[in-house]
Amino acid sequence: MSKEDLAKMLNGCEYGEEVDRETERLAEDSGLVIVFGASDDLCELRGAICDECGAPGFVPVMKGGVVENECDSDYCPYFEERVDGASKIEAKWYDGHDNDEPAWSFETKIPYSMFNVFYRGELWCVGIVFSIEDLE
Repeated sequence: MSKEDLAKMLNGCEYGEEVDRETERLAEDSGLVIVFGASDDLCELRGAICDECGAPGFVPVMKGGVVENECDSDYCPYFEERVDGASKIEAKWYDGHDNDEPAWSFETKIPYSMFNVFYRGELWCVGIVFSIEDLE
């Protein structure tokens, strides 16, 4: 399955029901990653990478997954080196959004396709789908 086909399949989903286990397996088998926002402080990744990160902010990703700081310090040189070599996704949260703007959106240089997530009939999130093969 292509990222475009998966994004079309996800488009119009409801918040809290974005990705069921079958869709997650399909994405994983296809080497695709689904990214969407949850609550007001989480970025969810499902499929070939399955993780969640505090957001908004930058999410560094590599083929092995989200880059985590394994040091005791926030200023770990090893972490910084790994982040520098990673692809980045900017998770954007719009506090006080209205019907025309989503609460969540994502920007990245990774090639992706977009899908819309709704909450009670209003646009909640513009999620993305990308191929793990496009990561650095």
